[in-house]
Amino acid sequence: MPAGLHHDPRQQNSRGVIERSLRSFVDALEYAFYSEALARKNGLLQKLDPRIKILALLPLIMIAALSRRLWSLQPFSYRGGGRDVSNVPLRTLVTRVWLGVLTFTGHFASSLVPHSRPAAVRSAAAGWIVTAQGLRAVLYLIMRAQTAATFSVLLVLCTPWSSLLKALRVLRLPIVLVVVLA
Repeated sequence: MPAGLHHDPRQQNSRGVIERSLRSFVDALEYAFYSEALARKNGLLQKLDPRIKILALLPLIMIAALSRRLWSLQPFSYRGGGRDVSNVPLRTLVTRVWLGVLTFTGHFASSLVPHSRPAAVRSAAAGWIVTAQGLRAVLYLIMRAQTAATFSVLLVLCTPWSSLLKALRVLRLPIVLVVVLA
């Protein structure tokens, strides 16, 4: 075999690792630039001081996570948790938040569903039964997670990252946590 045509599998493998690392780095940069562009848009959430946003959205996140009534989550879920006053495209929330929450939380919740009164849906092929109580529990969990995640993502997307970190520090978040976030 000629000297210039030697094929080393380790060299090709390391090239793949480098390419994947560079792709991840480029993706992270694109995400950061996109987030910074959204944070500079002309929207109500973008105009608010970062400390005010944190102090306003944190209780809403807690309320969403701890809510026991589906009707209390519905307005936030339907309206995108403030998406309409922040100029964040619906597609951004769907792709970055809602699909992930639906997939992860739905899969997680379906494994925890208690079996009680059977509903009209049965799947012998899948080996599980959908119950009215279980379906309601899954719906509550998904809506809570989706609403809390939407508020969290809107906070991050509508605030420049450096301003958000500074606001967390001003609000006396421990420096160790701020450094980890940075």
